[in-house]
Order: sequence, then C-alpha cells, then structure tokens
Amino acid sequence: MMTALALPWAQTQAAPMQGPQDISFYTPPVMPGGEKGELIWYRQVNVNLGSNAPSVQAWNVLYRSTDARGNPNLVTGTVVVPTALWTGGGARPVIGYAVGTHGLAQGCAPSLRLAQGNDYEAANIAAVAQAGYAVLISDNPGYTTGATPTYLAGRSQAQAKLDLFRAASQIPAAGISSSAKAAIWGYSQGGQTASWAGEIKDSYAPQLNLVGIAAGGTPGDFPRTAQYLEASTGASFLLGAVIGLAEQYPDKIPLNDLANGAGQTAIAKAKNQCVFESLFDFMNDSISDYTVGNQSLDQLLAIPSVNEAVTEQNLGNTRIPVPLYQYHGKADEFIPIDQHVALKREYCRKFSNVTFGVYPSEHIVTQFQAAPHVLSWLGDRFAGRSTLGTCLT
Repeated sequence: MMTALALPWAQTQAAPMQGPQDISFYTPPVMPGGEKGELIWYRQVNVNLGSNAPSVQAWNVLYRSTDARGNPNLVTGTVVVPTALWTGGGARPVIGYAVGTHGLAQGCAPSLRLAQGNDYEAANIAAVAQAGYAVLISDNPGYTTGATPTYLAGRSQAQAKLDLFRAASQIPAAGISSSAKAAIWGYSQGGQTASWAGEIKDSYAPQLNLVGIAAGGTPGDFPRTAQYLEASTGASFLLGAVIGLAEQYPDKIPLNDLANGAGQTAIAKAKNQCVFESLFDFMNDSISDYTVGNQSLDQLLAIPSVNEAVTEQNLGNTRIPVPLYQYHGKADEFIPIDQHVALKREYCRKFSNVTFGVYPSEHIVTQFQAAPHVLSWLGDRFAGRSTLGTCLT
C-alpha cells in the first residue's frame, strides 16, 4: 500500500529509520544530503490532547526541509491520526495545523508539549482529529538540539509546513496518502505560516492536493505589527521576532552589534523561555532599552539591511491558488486588525475567493472562539462545496 502512495522522488531515497525514544531524537544523525520532504526518522508516541479528545495514534518525525534562504535544514514535528476508520469518500483528508508562538527554548517545541499534555493548542488539534482528519503539526525550524528557532521567518516556516505533508506520507502504517485532500489552518504565527504556504504552494509543492487555507490573527505587515508591539503588553513577541529573524538573516540583522548589555541578557533569557514566561517577563519593554545607543524601533527599521529582512516577511505578494478564510479579533491587542484587513484587500486584488471573518474578542480568545467555524469551513472545502468569498464587502 505504501509503495502505491509513494511520491515519485521518494522511490530512490533511503527508507526512514525508527528514531530514539529519548531527547536524542532531536539530535539529527549525520547523513548525506537528500530531498526536501524526506522523512529521516520517526517514532510512535502518546499525545495528550485532553480528556474529551478522540482516540488517536501519533508519531514524532524528523524530516528534511529548506530555510528562507534556500539552505537545507532538518525539522521536527508530530503526526496525529484518529484510530477510527475514515468513512468519507476517498483517502482521509489531512490538515496541516500551523502553530502559534510557543517560545524559543527547545522544551517549548509543540512535539514535546503535546506529549506532556500541556500544549495550549491541544483543543484545536483534538477538534481536527474529532472531525476524522489527520493532523500534521510542524515544530517549525530550529528545535533540533543546539539550534535556535528562526521565529517568524515566514518562508522557512511555510516550507517546513509543506514538506511535512510529504514526510507524513512516508510513515509506515500511518495510512496517510500523498494524494489526499489537504488544508492548512493556522493562527497568529500560524496564520503567517498558512498564508505564506498558500503564496508559495504552486512553486514549492505543486503536487500537494490543497483545497483550502484558514489563516487567523495574521501579521501580514511586519513593520506595522512591530510598531504595534513596541513597548506594549506583547513586547515579548517583538523581542522574539528580532532573535528569530537575526538567526535566519545574521548578515542583515547583526544582533551582537546592535544589542547592548541589557539586550544581550534579554536575548539569552528569551532563548531559554516558553511563550507565556516571556510574555510576562518582557511586557511593556521598549526595544530601545536593549540597543546600543538606545536606538528606537524606527531607527532600527531605517537601517537598510534590517528593513530588508523585516519587510521580506510581508504577505500579499502573490495569489493563493485555493479558497482562503481569514479571521481576526476586533480587540486584538497583539496583532493589529487593520493590517490584516489591508492584506485581505491586497489578496482580493489578485484573486476573488477570499472570505474575512471578524470576531468580537482579543487575540487568544479569538483563536478558540473561531475554531468551530474554521473547521466547518474547511470541512466544506473537503466536501467540494463552493465558496465565493467576501471581496465585495
């Protein structure tokens, strides 16, 4: 069966190995180069999705991908498949669930959090499994041992998400078809990932049978979002973005040259924290507190190389080839809704099948408030029902 499902490029690659059961799973083996999407190793694991979650089987995976600058990298993640048989037509549909901010420490990786039963997005993942779909959760690049996440480097995250669809189909006995209908759902950082995946899908993963994308709370305009976060309750996300983008673009954001002593201390601290620790520790901090000469955010963004790395994350560059559902909370205190509405308008100039939903709440509540509607919308895409979008409103 798996031979029939194999991708053409996979016919000559080495068979995936079973990986170690301890934390050394996150230390990649030394291997010759291979194809993006190649599964290096896997292991079966127990995930705790909550008391009301359906029965599932799950695997951790280590697979090949490509970073934002075209360099090969290795990414970890989790594949979750309901134990109940799929009773719909065709192969079981697959949702690539793109996670929001988890933090920069290795222990924050969704694959580790799901096994421990303390991942804050477990309820949404459980809801996907309850609907009968397989769920693919990339940790995003940078959670292998000794690495630093390239947090908010959109192209890198999107490529890791798209490559996970390929890798998951190579897990023996998981029953995931490489030709199954696929969708991508993400919120916040995950909304960025999902939108980027849509923009590059045709060039990077043309074989993927993608039928829809749902992207909520999306930072589509990075300079605007950075200004919104500066010295705010969400200042930790700005600090994380500086660290993550400097990791991906060290020549454009020379962190050691830009950070003062307090900044170096903050960077070291943030690299060893998960999202909610950083949220409270850096709340309302100004980036100028951490820069040489107390340079402001505006001054930093005026540095050509820094500006280039930041604006490279902006969305709206090309059409997305499948229906898109965008959504945002009116009271979002972290990601400004106006720049997401502007992104909708930019997409609508390029293609018409864009729907935008507005919810009454702030950032975190909206993520879960919107989930039932998002799943229903994605279910309609799997069922082949048409949608016209709301570009005219």
